[in-house]
Amino acid sequence: MDRIAYVDGRFCPFEEARIPLDDRSLFFGDAVYDALIGKDGRVFDMPAHMTRLKSNMCALGIAAPLPPADMERSLLEAASFFHDSVCFLYIQVSRTAAHRRHGYPTDAASRLLITAERMGEPSPDRLLRLITTEDRRYGFCHIKTVNLLPNVLASHEADEAGADEAVFLRDGRVTECAHSNLSILVGRTLYTHPTDGRILPGITRHRLLDLCRHLGVAVREEAFGIEALMQADDVLVSSTSKLCMRAKTVDGTAVGGHTSLGRELCERMYEDFLSELGG
Repeated sequence: MDRIAYVDGRFCPFEEARIPLDDRSLFFGDAVYDALIGKDGRVFDMPAHMTRLKSNMCALGIAAPLPPADMERSLLEAASFFHDSVCFLYIQVSRTAAHRRHGYPTDAASRLLITAERMGEPSPDRLLRLITTEDRRYGFCHIKTVNLLPNVLASHEADEAGADEAVFLRDGRVTECAHSNLSILVGRTLYTHPTDGRILPGITRHRLLDLCRHLGVAVREEAFGIEALMQADDVLVSSTSKLCMRAKTVDGTAVGGHTSLGRELCERMYEDFLSELGG
């Protein structure tokens, strides 16, 4: 089995999963989600991801479908289906299923969906090709909702250009990528956009900042422009599925690779992943 799903309190083959047509996630994107990776029944950084999911539900007034411990247990069970490979876990909480209208009932139960599938193991040696594109997202970038159309279009633009990720630019400033956070190294200082509502406060991003501080690398959470991106000693892309990887090109121009620090950070993030999951 390469993919499984959890719907209405039970696991089933992915192809057999069904949700109601009036689930508000379908009509309005009225749902939040999170993404995790796991292996052998373990889930990487699960407490931090579940804290963020709870915070996002609270921000939109979506009730928890189950007690937190039960949701965590379901994620662990989903990860246990994959003993021989890393798996990608998706957890979504929609407000409810109800007749389509913009206003929503306040007494209806929210709905939980979990999917899990095999994925390739992240590699600290992989170098990414990036493109830049205008950041046309709406004002809830810091909440992980399922309203991802601008991200989808940017990712398709990257695919069409033969690139791995798209870097968002807003008013001349770099924010983040279509489905990753982005940081740059200048000497022994790491720069990354502040968590001011214009980017997602990534769990892996937070871990990267903690690692930098532990290694004595200065951290500055401030916006930077395209010129700084192109001239950086290293460009780092971080996310749940990538952990931390370096970029080799932006819009076809070579970037980074000027110091050993970027590679060291990627390797340390990968070592943390293996250590936590017992790999």
